[in-house]
Amino acid sequence: MIKLSDQLPKGVELGKVYSNPYARAFKPLKEEEDHEVSMGQNQLDTIIKMATELKEKMGEGEKDIPAWIQDHISKSESYISQANTNYHEYKK
Repeated sequence: MIKLSDQLPKGVELGKVYSNPYARAFKPLKEEEDHEVSMGQNQLDTIIKMATELKEKMGEGEKDIPAWIQDHISKSESYISQANTNYHEYKK
């Protein structure tokens, strides 16, 4: 028969509660730990970079573009436009 007490690491006793110094389940977040603005700025920079590259790849001449690319461009324009237009509603 295997005993649980034989499986414990050295220095650990049955029935004793040990705190985890790395646990953050109930640690309150500080305001400076919130990185939403910098994350949003980085994502917008990536959008600008990728949109510029896509525009260069498409070129100026008229030609057929796959429907899924047209759909992505339309949705992206709509989402960014909505976020920009309605941003003032969420501003503190």
